[in-house]
Amino acid sequence: MSSTSFNDVRIVWEIRWGPPGDKLIRLMQDFNIVHSVDLSRESNPAFGSDILYSRLFGHGWKVIDISRDHRVHAKVLLEKLVDSKYESIGDVINNLRL
Repeated sequence: MSSTSFNDVRIVWEIRWGPPGDKLIRLMQDFNIVHSVDLSRESNPAFGSDILYSRLFGHGWKVIDISRDHRVHAKVLLEKLVDSKYESIGDVINNLRL
């Protein structure tokens, strides 16, 4: 990339092969890219930014609280969906069989 204009759009990059090297860090800083980290595995991004972006539940802990006393793993819940095209998240929620 020699030049680009994203206006107010920012790119977030989660590097999954290990810590970024100095060249990659400089590239990300030059293009104002946010370093996303899994805070359950890493302590901090490789460099400071005005945005902290992290995946939550990086170890497969993806759970959904159906009610105060009922927690379900997202995979189990989503497997109950009928194989179909959904137009919105509302359609997905309405078609879940809890």
